[in-house]
Amino acid sequence: MPSGREQYLQALASLSDLTRTQAERVASLLAKQGEVQTAQVNRVAEDLVRRTQKNREILTRLVQREVKRQLGVLGMASRDEVARVAAEYLAPAKAATVLLGDAGVVADSLATLDVVELTSA
Repeated sequence: MPSGREQYLQALASLSDLTRTQAERVASLLAKQGEVQTAQVNRVAEDLVRRTQKNREILTRLVQREVKRQLGVLGMASRDEVARVAAEYLAPAKAATVLLGDAGVVADSLATLDVVELTSA
């Protein structure tokens, strides 16, 4: 069975969530082995939980940055770039709708009327 110190180091290096109960168990083992004082068990457990969470967050940011970099190397657009291009592409259609407003509906009606008049003549 690994010593309390080894379990502490394994917990720090772990990528999985460390529960408060697991951290308390490791801290208690350290106290039994004389590595920490009994009065420090709660503080050591809290520190262990906080440090493992911080390590996971750091690793997550590192992986996200690398994935983003690799997608850029492959020439793939980011979500923000796609949104920007879509907005630029749709802007003229939105502008035309705003400018024409009801006139667009009238123009469509007139075009239909002309077609009807030509076919009935």
